[in-house]
Amino acid sequence: MPGIKREAAAGAIAGFATDAVLYPLDAHKTHKQYFPSGSPGIRWNLLYRGFLPVLVTGAGPCYGTFFAVNESVKYLLTEKLGLSQSFSVFPSSVAAAFPAAMVYVPADTIKKRAVTGMDTSGLSAIRTIAKTQGISGFYVGWRANMARDIPFTTIKMCFFQQACLLYQWVRRPKTQTRLEAGRNRGNVTHGNTNSNAGKNRSSNDSDSPTSPELSPTEAGWIGCASGMATAVVTNPIDVVNTRIKTHPTTPAPGVLAMASTIVRAEGVPALFSGLAPRVVFKGLTGLLFWGMHRRVSNFLGSVLEEREGDVQMQTHRGRRDERKLAYQ
Repeated sequence: MPGIKREAAAGAIAGFATDAVLYPLDAHKTHKQYFPSGSPGIRWNLLYRGFLPVLVTGAGPCYGTFFAVNESVKYLLTEKLGLSQSFSVFPSSVAAAFPAAMVYVPADTIKKRAVTGMDTSGLSAIRTIAKTQGISGFYVGWRANMARDIPFTTIKMCFFQQACLLYQWVRRPKTQTRLEAGRNRGNVTHGNTNSNAGKNRSSNDSDSPTSPELSPTEAGWIGCASGMATAVVTNPIDVVNTRIKTHPTTPAPGVLAMASTIVRAEGVPALFSGLAPRVVFKGLTGLLFWGMHRRVSNFLGSVLEEREGDVQMQTHRGRRDERKLAYQ
């Protein structure tokens, strides 16, 4: 299954770096969702609380898990079952979103307790949860995470895929002219075999949502748009998730119970608390993540190609030496 390890590594690296840069913005969003009686000002002393434990346990493993499962399912659907790349996006995203979200739940619980001031640090949150609730305490509100992350990830990936295809269609005349010119040169210099190979590569590349036809910058801006759109849709369940994880009593209320409590006590607008910073956060996350993911994936791909080339060259030399010895 080619490319799966590369995509998983690229996702983990890009996810870790993106969450590290945008951690304080996400913390500020959590503040606005946590405090029910109006949004507080920026609480500077809490913006980076829990930073390192959350990133180590959450960002990298979560993104790496998602892309490992996503690419594996996509490979199965496209290469083994013959489905199109566009059709495979939805089922592969759903299949990958569940394990990735479960991996992220403990880090999300630690982060929300730390940045809201319930604990003095990320390590303090870990000790408190382990002492008072045990392992299950790290998975408080996991159903809310599932209800938020699976739709969010699936909608975002489908939106991203379709936006990429639309963008490629809009700029198709210029791209098609360039490809046709390349194929014509291939016919002159290398004959029909290379021309057909070029056609196959072009067809395969254009079917991928992050194909070489999209630069890292282009993929980043499309990711920004998809992240902002899906952030609006899933903001209410994100508010519910924050309130469950920071609820003072044990066990915490369920998803529906917490949602109805918020609506009765504060009104429907409370479900959209922190919308502005969340939209900005998800937009910037998409912009930075997809751009960085594309660059890291390209870099790892070039490194692997160089290693494969070296291995092939050494194999060729070894066979040549064997033939020389056979003639002697």
